[in-house]
Amino acid sequence: MIKPDELFAPGAQRVSRGLETFASMSCGSKLMLLAVQIAGKQHGAVSRKQLLEAGFSPSTIGRAVAGPRLFPVFKGVYLVGRPQLSYDGLRMASLLAAGDGAVLGGRSAADVWGFLDHKNPIEVFRKDSGRTERGLIRVNGERWRPSLKIRRRKDIVERGIRVKRGLSMTSPEWTLLELASELPATRYRWAFSEADRLGLLDDRVLGGLAGRTQGLKGGAMFRGMVERRIPNIGEARSLLEALVLDLSRRGLIPAPEINRKTHQYKPDFRWPEHGVLVEADGYEFHRGREAFENDTLRANRLRAEGWTVLRFTWRMITERPEEVASMIRQALSERGSRRK
Repeated sequence: MIKPDELFAPGAQRVSRGLETFASMSCGSKLMLLAVQIAGKQHGAVSRKQLLEAGFSPSTIGRAVAGPRLFPVFKGVYLVGRPQLSYDGLRMASLLAAGDGAVLGGRSAADVWGFLDHKNPIEVFRKDSGRTERGLIRVNGERWRPSLKIRRRKDIVERGIRVKRGLSMTSPEWTLLELASELPATRYRWAFSEADRLGLLDDRVLGGLAGRTQGLKGGAMFRGMVERRIPNIGEARSLLEALVLDLSRRGLIPAPEINRKTHQYKPDFRWPEHGVLVEADGYEFHRGREAFENDTLRANRLRAEGWTVLRFTWRMITERPEEVASMIRQALSERGSRRK
């Protein structure tokens, strides 16, 4: 089958040849070309409704599925050309299966925004009744089959609908309000902090939503996060750094300087008046022997310059935050008394 970009490539001669080729194609091939063009704007997915509107007959669709040229993802939603389903393809197929006006919400919206990891089930909101549906094809590289969970939300229009990568979804602020009633407190605090660190939150929108949460499940937790946002969180380079800043927000440690250069290095946090540095070691930054040796050399050089260096891992900071804060306070106290 001729590719659309080859058929209608730029240039007068190519367009002329393309139109001649298109005119000579069979009806079925023309319709399949239209299907490819539609799916090309939708991460490879197309709905039965769109195919019918484009001129496909039910029998043509049936033959394309049996061909196979169309690969079912959900009932009435297909991949065109090849059965390679990406995560965005799955999200788009879910929106198409849910129907007009559907948007990603909850954990699925948070995953696309980038402040919560979630792959399955795909959560979609729409005005009328909901349902759950099992996927018919696997995502590339995954063993599980996806599920679609459609949830009823009467106020869907009010939820600040936004579009990212062609996917309609609730705004970050509305998504966090929804998650406040569903996530455990610690995980919710991480999600909120990460959304804030990424610069996704609008102060006015947050304030307006906070004023509407009285009596809502999770409303108190949402208001608490809005009222006590972490200062300077935009300077943090990772969620792990944001969680250390959260210790300062909660009054467990004094406010540090963030990512300020100290000679040839830029430590995560420092208290220069005490000569104390803290490094937050996420797993993604420490792999293999070479990385370990570089970290050791860095710490030794900083100590040689007179700094007290503390290192904390993700597990330490997330599972024992009070103990981490206690160690930092102790180091600050000892260095402070020595300087006096």
